[in-house]
Amino acid sequence: ATSSAADSKAPDNNNLVMSLFRRRPVEYFYKIPKGEGPNLFKFVQKATFQFDPFSLKAKSAREVWREVTSRKYVTANPKAVVELNIVKGGKSFVDFEFIDGSRKTFKKPDKISAKKLLNEYQYEATLLEWNYMKDNKPLP
Repeated sequence: ATSSAADSKAPDNNNLVMSLFRRRPVEYFYKIPKGEGPNLFKFVQKATFQFDPFSLKAKSAREVWREVTSRKYVTANPKAVVELNIVKGGKSFVDFEFIDGSRKTFKKPDKISAKKLLNEYQYEATLLEWNYMKDNKPLP
């Protein structure tokens, strides 16, 4: 009887890990090494940004736009189209379209930090890179 009582109080590690993974896998399991971001930008076909440049809520979208239009990102993927829509008082969003046609859209970028936003798009690009390597496709 004591062993079953102890077993029932023991944490179920499998359920704990799965609950963390379901919440936000990027935050818990994945961190992009510094300097790898521009290399992953080569998997982006188009990046669309919409924000009010004077709104405090658009800080993350502005920062990510500034990052992907920097020289190191443009050099990594000169074919990528970076589109900017300025809207006064409108809703912000960030959308990344990858070379395989998949998308990663952030409809409320003001609810997430710029670092996490970049990390989540880069996570998707890394999955795409792994699929390319697994299928022995040449990397872009």
